[in-house]
Amino acid sequence: MYDKETGKQVAHHLISNERGKYILDPSHRVLHTVGMSDQEKDVLSYCNHDELAILWFKNLKTDKPRYYKDNLRYFAREMQMKNG
Repeated sequence: MYDKETGKQVAHHLISNERGKYILDPSHRVLHTVGMSDQEKDVLSYCNHDELAILWFKNLKTDKPRYYKDNLRYFAREMQMKNG
């Protein structure tokens, strides 16, 4: 792929010679070491399953699903920092 304005190459990918075979670049994938359900359980457990926390996460997941994963990661990271 080339930049239309500058002509500079911005990306390149290998093309498979085999029909139906994909060539995947592992650097294009996001690795999730902990499943979302495990992260949810950990965060809610940390909050002692407080009703307000459960409601807050439920509303966030429903109203703004795009931000849900980021918020969960933030809380999980903060929990780890506080617990050492």
